[in-house]
Amino acid sequence: MTGAVEPGAATVPPWVYLLSATIFVITTAEFMVAGLMPSLATAFAVSVGEIGNLIALFALGMTFGGPLVIALLLRLGVSNKDALLWLLGVFLIGSTLAAVAPSYAVMALARTLQGVTSAACFGIGLTLCAESVRTDLRGRAASLVLAGLMISPVVGVPAAAVINDLFGWRTSFWLIVGLTALCIAVVARRSRDPPAAHRSIWRPV
Repeated sequence: MTGAVEPGAATVPPWVYLLSATIFVITTAEFMVAGLMPSLATAFAVSVGEIGNLIALFALGMTFGGPLVIALLLRLGVSNKDALLWLLGVFLIGSTLAAVAPSYAVMALARTLQGVTSAACFGIGLTLCAESVRTDLRGRAASLVLAGLMISPVVGVPAAAVINDLFGWRTSFWLIVGLTALCIAVVARRSRDPPAAHRSIWRPV
């Protein structure tokens, strides 16, 4: 499999940068609560420690819900690109629920839903990345996708905290909603799938 680029090319396709941006948004959503704790504690009338549990709930959703979602997608034979779209759609629902949450319980549910879908998004994102480039470029492409994970704590999380200080915590969550919707739109409108995009995720090629 030679990937989505021409045989003589040595460049990483724009698709990889989109996958990196998607990982950036998901990781920012996971950790930005750390910078919003006082505001969320006041809004929901709970302790800062309980707000910290929202990060744990996201992680628990990834740990226990992620494998179940992946197993379901494998059984249904959903293509990689379609799987990413469906997962981002559910992540969008969870993010919207978090942005409008009227209570701590609703926010906890929203965070768990985000976590369940995000774990599978990571795996499928890396799979699509590998399918999109030549074999000799896979290491570079994977590092670019994972750059979204590394950049998020130093850019996305502080930015969410600044937005919270200026406009309130709901605006920070609405920004995640907007960025997720943008990622979905770009993935959906992509003119050409990677070579193995119509195979079920992680099925041998």
